Amino acid sequence: MFVCSVILVNHPFETDFAGKRLFLQKNDVLLTDDVSKSLFLHHPGNVTELRIDECIVRKYLESADRIQYSDTPIPVPFIKTSFTLPSLLHDIVINLSRHNTLPQQFSEQMFFACLSIFSTYRGFMPMLFKCINSVALKVGYIICSSPSRAWKIKDISNALYMSESLLKRKLREEKTSFSQILLDIRMHNARQLVFSKLSVNQISIRCGYASTAYFISVFRQYYGITPCQMLINQTMSVENRPSAQRSMPVSV
Repeated sequence: MFVCSVILVNHPFETDFAGKRLFLQKNDVLLTDDVSKSLFLHHPGNVTELRIDECIVRKYLESADRIQYSDTPIPVPFIKTSFTLPSLLHDIVINLSRHNTLPQQFSEQMFFACLSIFSTYRGFMPMLFKCINSVALKVGYIICSSPSRAWKIKDISNALYMSESLLKRKLREEKTSFSQILLDIRMHNARQLVFSKLSVNQISIRCGYASTAYFISVFRQYYGITPCQMLINQTMSVENRPSAQRSMPVSV
């Protein structure tokens, strides 16, 4: 399902927005939600549109380093900017729009590049959140933006512009809860960090736990073993592998 569009302006034109005249210059680039895009498509010869589906937006958001959460997000119907290499962007948009035979990984990276043009704008993340139907995913993306933060449900409800009771109800409808999402994300991060060179105390802080002892207790309840035991098991597993599996021969 298409949820937003990147629109490249080929020729200058004017349009109405919220009772005001909006003038668009050649090579302006817009990111719009699926409702607001109609404002810019009345003159199809003046623009080139790249439609983006929810799957692409979700994959973009799943990279934690791309998420820049703001305590006071500003929802906007569109973002307008310019791009220093408009001819390059035009070729990318045309190829993504017309060719379905491009390698999937390549085309996804090109879609990500088009979205990233707008990533420094404050309304960018709220607009992408609007494109996601699942409230649980939105909650997860916000938490992933800062796993070490002491998240409260009020923080999330404020970010999503809904009451706490409505947020809880929507999460129940998706068979989950704020506390469960928070726990799953923290434990996933903890599992990844166990195999780093960080101490258990450092891991607990990065996962949002003020008490190392409590973190270890939660980790053991979630995984059945402590962080240290998990690391030992992993190390022994690697050491017990046949040497041929641990190091592949190098051809010369």
